[in-house]
Amino acid sequence: MDIDFKEYQLRCQLRGHEDDVRGISVCGNAGIATSSRDRTVRFWSLDPSDERKYSESKILLGHTSFVGPVVWISPNEQYPDGGIVSGGMDTMVLVWDLRTGEKVQTLKGHQLQVTGIALDNGDIVSSSVDSTLRRWRNGQLVESWEAHKAAIQAVIKLPSGELVTGMVVNLLQVMSLSSTPPPPPNKTTIKIK
Repeated sequence: MDIDFKEYQLRCQLRGHEDDVRGISVCGNAGIATSSRDRTVRFWSLDPSDERKYSESKILLGHTSFVGPVVWISPNEQYPDGGIVSGGMDTMVLVWDLRTGEKVQTLKGHQLQVTGIALDNGDIVSSSVDSTLRRWRNGQLVESWEAHKAAIQAVIKLPSGELVTGMVVNLLQVMSLSSTPPPPPNKTTIKIK
């Protein structure tokens, strides 16, 4: 499929971050969340006066170093307006309530930079340069495993329920939970050339 980028036109610019943007998450129809080296997470809503533009509606402060991955929590009973999960160089995973703009959970356990976040049936799965994946449930660490022998740069959840992690050594691993935990989960390794 060829894409003709000449067909795209600049619609608007979102200005507010004071350093480079490190993460972007689409938040359903509610807006866009972004993270930056300026240590902030920002939430941008459609401008009610001009629905072709976005305006900054919340600045989420709590990280002590640059922020990387951001993920949206769809509205649910706990977060009626949705939520944001962010990870940073400060080794923390923070959970934010979009209704109030307040930090509601601080998840500590990683030893180095948090590089990826995925949601898995209400749990938060975080990856880190410390070579671990950590599973958090209701603000508590419930599982931790060293999925690789190298820094993990990203984690996503596939529609099948499997987790895919990416490493600094040109490798992806697809991990599926066995019928009987304990970790580490079953792995499929994909070498990238």
